[in-house]
This record gives sequence, C-alpha cells and structure tokens, in this order.
Amino acid sequence: MSRKVDILIVGAGPTGLGAASRLKQHKHEDWLLVDAFEEAGGLAMTDITPEGFLFDMGGHVIFSHYDYFDQILDAAVGTGPEHWAVHERVSYVWYVERSKISVFSYLNRTRIYITAYAINTKHSHS
Repeated sequence: MSRKVDILIVGAGPTGLGAASRLKQHKHEDWLLVDAFEEAGGLAMTDITPEGFLFDMGGHVIFSHYDYFDQILDAAVGTGPEHWAVHERVSYVWYVERSKISVFSYLNRTRIYITAYAINTKHSHS
C-alpha cells in the first residue's frame, strides 16, 4: 500500500504521539503516524518476562510542574488514581559524575570515594 502525506511521523513513542496530538489540535489532516510495534508507547513501556515479572522501560517516571504538559498527559491517559500509579520514593542514589570528579582535590576525591563506598555497602546489605 502506498500513500502520500504532507507529514510522516515515525515512531509512536511520547514524542511521536505528542506531534500527532498537536497536528490534530491544529486541524491538520494530511499526516500519518507509523511504528514498528502494534502498541504505542515506544520505549515508555512495561515488559513482562515469561515468569510474569514486570520491568518498566523508558519514561516510567514523570515529574512535571507545567500545567500544559500535565493537561496533555491527562488527556492521553486519563485523570484520577485509577489511571496513574503514584509512589512516594524513599530511596536515594548517591552519584558523582565521573567527568566532574577531577575538579576536586586529591584529598576530597578520596573522601568522596570512601563516603560512596560506605553508603553503598550499608544499603546493599540492609
């Protein structure tokens, strides 16, 4: 099947779906969204292993203070607790970007590594 369109959107991930949504909002009719998979979402998905374990991939965490962005998500997914899983995260990941570590003196780098080791050791055994 061959079809000519003004705009071709490749990928039904969050960006492709956002582009399609904006085209529809602006009443543009000559566009097509294509994806390699049957379901939309791109890398923002949950994969299920043969044993039934769930693994979130891609955009499984959404944190926004932008009302317009929140409205778009609610329009796509729905509003209310039946549509959103909300979790209060109580764990922390201690991280120093390796490319930035060189700005610290040797003594401070040593302290950073010792602290990181102590934190990681404490949390990995609890």
